[in-house]
Amino acid sequence: MLGASGYISFLFYKKHQAIKNEIELLHKNTKRNEYKNERDLEMARKIQSGLLLENKVQYKNYQLSAVCFPAQKIGGDFFIVDKNIANQVDMSSDQERGIFYLKNKKEETLNFAIGDVSGHGVASALVMILAKNTLEDLYQKKISLRKMMQVANKKLIEYTEGSAINFVTVFAASLNTQNNKLTFSKAGHTAPLVFKKNGDVHSLETEGVFLGMFDNPEFEEKEITLEKGDKVFLYTDGLNEARNPKDELFGVAKLTEVLKQNIWLSGENLFQKIMDEIKEYTGNSSVNDDITMVLLEVN
Repeated sequence: MLGASGYISFLFYKKHQAIKNEIELLHKNTKRNEYKNERDLEMARKIQSGLLLENKVQYKNYQLSAVCFPAQKIGGDFFIVDKNIANQVDMSSDQERGIFYLKNKKEETLNFAIGDVSGHGVASALVMILAKNTLEDLYQKKISLRKMMQVANKKLIEYTEGSAINFVTVFAASLNTQNNKLTFSKAGHTAPLVFKKNGDVHSLETEGVFLGMFDNPEFEEKEITLEKGDKVFLYTDGLNEARNPKDELFGVAKLTEVLKQNIWLSGENLFQKIMDEIKEYTGNSSVNDDITMVLLEVN
């Protein structure tokens, strides 16, 4: 028969065991959830990787190359590289003779874009997929880039129910390969850089706020003419905002200098050279944001 102290010890032991069992069960459930989360993240990574497989387009004397380096298993950056060749029928007439003429006209364009969804994690990844698919669909409608931005903004707000948790920056462009006219528009994105054959460098600036937050924003659309030997470099801010051990930014000026010294390289080699520079600058420490690059070469 237990005494008072023995009975108290017995109760304490029972309570201790109950707490221990609860902790072990919680640990098992946590491990199970961690495994499930890891499995879900891996599935999301594979889906995202599949969406970014088409990373090179070669057409006539033009080449588009792109690459994405996610900071985590899943990221919020995306790119679009695509060629669009369509036949159009133009109708003209000779009114005096009452004759109508039908003429086939081939439209050849290279479409490319780059985007960056704010934040990290699953929510950003889902918005990234939504934004990329929306822009790809709108490219096929052959509307102006300014209009494309407006429609994409409206759709993102509708799909996310105006939560504005994850906004999207975008630069979109379309190159007419018959006259080398490059039309472009951007929504709050870092301005791409144009490297001219003569050594000049300038940025592609337009007005426009990021997508998915404001109702009925206005976007600007501009056009330039490219020449043989020109290159256009697009990137996300994970590149210029990479930091060294002293917490100093890599910066646009240093990026521009690295590009000027190596712009003769082709797409994949240029991307690798830039990433080597980033690794050296950051001391091989992990980069905190996704890095995506797109290069258009007029050969």
